[in-house]
This record gives sequence, C-alpha cells and structure tokens, in this order.
Amino acid sequence: MLAAYARNGCHRECLDLFQEIVELDQGLPDAATIATALSACCDPKFLDLGKAIHARAIADDRMDRSTVVGNCIVRMYAQCQSFDDSMAAFEEITAKNANSMINAFGKLGSLADARRIFDGMRNRSVVSWTAMIDAYARQGFHREALVLFEQMDFDQEIQPNDFTLSTILASCARVGEIAKIHARAQSIHGDLDLGAVVGSALIASYGDCGCVEESLKVFQEIKCKNTVTWNAMIEALAKNNQAGDAIHLLHTMDLEGGLEPNQATFSQLLASCCHTGLLDEVWERFIYMREDHGVEQAKRHWSSVVDALARAGSMGDAADVARTMPFRPSTAVWKILLHACQIHGEGWGSAHGAAREASRLRPMDAVPYVLLANMYATS
Repeated sequence: MLAAYARNGCHRECLDLFQEIVELDQGLPDAATIATALSACCDPKFLDLGKAIHARAIADDRMDRSTVVGNCIVRMYAQCQSFDDSMAAFEEITAKNANSMINAFGKLGSLADARRIFDGMRNRSVVSWTAMIDAYARQGFHREALVLFEQMDFDQEIQPNDFTLSTILASCARVGEIAKIHARAQSIHGDLDLGAVVGSALIASYGDCGCVEESLKVFQEIKCKNTVTWNAMIEALAKNNQAGDAIHLLHTMDLEGGLEPNQATFSQLLASCCHTGLLDEVWERFIYMREDHGVEQAKRHWSSVVDALARAGSMGDAADVARTMPFRPSTAVWKILLHACQIHGEGWGSAHGAAREASRLRPMDAVPYVLLANMYATS
C-alpha cells in the first residue's frame, strides 16, 4: 500500500501511512519501507519529515550502511533542495553511486555540485562523462557540454557511446559542430550503420540548422529505422517549411516502413501545414490521425487547428474549436486567436471573448488587453 501511494504521487498519504507503520510495529521498518517513504519526500515541504526518517535510519547500523537507503537519503535531500545535506549524506554512503548523483544534481540544475562530484571521481567511465555532459546540455550550458566532450575525446581510454553522441548533438548549434560529431560517430561505427539512436539525433540536429539535405542523407543510410527516426525526418522537413514532403514521408512510413505514427509525428506535421497555410491538410491530418491510426488528439494538435483556422481568417470557427475542444484551452490558444483577429482586422466578438478567457486563466497578464487595444487603434 505504501508503494502504491508513492507510485501514484500520493506523497502525504504515503508518509502518514509510514508513520502508522512505525507506531504500530514499535520498531524500525525494513530497508524497502524506509526507501519508499524517503521517495515520497520529494518537495521542500517534506524536508523535516525526510530528516526524521533519515534519523531513524541512522539509528539502525544495518540501515545506515545500506547503499539503497543511502542513495535514497541523498536523493531526498536533493529533491527537497537541501543541497548541503545531500552532499553530506552522499559523502557518508559506503558505496557511492557518483554517476546517479551527477544525474540527479544535473536534473535539479545544481551544476556546481554535479561538477564537484565529477571532478572528485578517481575513475571516470563513459557513463560518468555522459552524465556530466547531459547535465550541462539539459540546463542550456551547451558550450560547456561541447568543451567537456572534447576533453573526453582526448582520453584515449574512454570512447563515446551512442548516448554520449546523441546527447552532445543536442548542444550543437552550428553545422560545423554537427559535422564534427558526425565524423566522430562514423569513426567509431566504422563501416557499420550509425544506428537509430545516433542517426535520429543527427537528423534532428541537421534539420534544426536548416540542412535538410544532410538530414535526408543520414536518414537514407540508416538500415533499421524506428518510429523515432521517421519522426525526426518528418520534423526536419516540417520545420523547414516542406510540409508536402513531410506528408509524403508520413505515407511512406506507413506503407513501406510498416510503422505506426504517434502523437509526436503529427505535432510537427500539423504545425508545418498550419504555418504554410495548408488549412485543408491540417483538418485532414487531424481527422486522419485518429480515424486511421487510433492516435488520440492532444491539446497541441487541437491548438494547431485553432491556429490554422485563425490564420485563414475563420475567426468564428477558430473560436468554436477552442471552446469545444476536450481540454481547457491554454492562454496561448486565446492569444493565437487574438493575434489573428488583430492581423485580419475582424472578428471583434471573437477577440473580446478570447481576451476575456485569457484573463480568466492569468488575471495579471496584460498582453490580451494590449492586443485588443491595438485592434482598436488600427481599426
């Protein structure tokens, strides 16, 4: 029951039940129970409870030396944003799992602590280097990620793996950087296929830089393509205003690839059709994704339909879709409608309604009324 509460995000209920277990048993629970309770202490408001559980663990010498419990204590303090306590607990663990700590601190944005652990490691594996590179990339420190990758590459004993390469590619903003990583990947794989992991990352990176031809070359070289690979190529085409080619590739994926598209496949496809003014295609693909493939339309897909209708000047239809979508429209959806009303200089009723709905969601946001005022000023 304790684990069920923790897995389903019922953290308060989990901790209350843990307290009942302690009181009823008149003793210290086992390591699994302690670890589950610690996992529920995932917010600063639970810090005091986490400290109390930590104290109970210290009272039992077997528990205090447990690697599992020790790692949970470190993670608990990090999630509660008590980084000094987390570092202190980490230093006390008998079997230090430095890689998981670098990963945890990286996700929380505490890069200085992650780097301190990384620099203090005597024997760094490819996992250690990748974890630190990923920490920098995840927080937007792309230059630092690239510098660290180059340092890793100088170490003849450590060779980047596919995850290292795909991670560093996300930090490449220039074609030259991508080409350099591409060449490194080819030197590692030799005559073998680059594979779906590295290949998909290369396709996406070249696409982000507008090099669709390079994306296509990589795509064609991959022998065993998966859904991620097809999605990466469809997205590269869609991002570069080649909606027609992206639609053609979607059909090819279905007919030749034997793979089913998913929500991610249609997200970029609908957005591309919308931005290139293909209103009929937006609506057709929107219906097609559910009726032909059983893919449920998410909020982002409905937003693309609203955007397409608004761009085409069908303000009333766009407002109707926004109001009847099976989700609560976000502020962004109402701003899309408002902006379109301003551009087309029409749809006053829709504009007033959109401003009102947006303000209900974010009362302190003045943008909707600024857009509305601009409509009046230019009319």
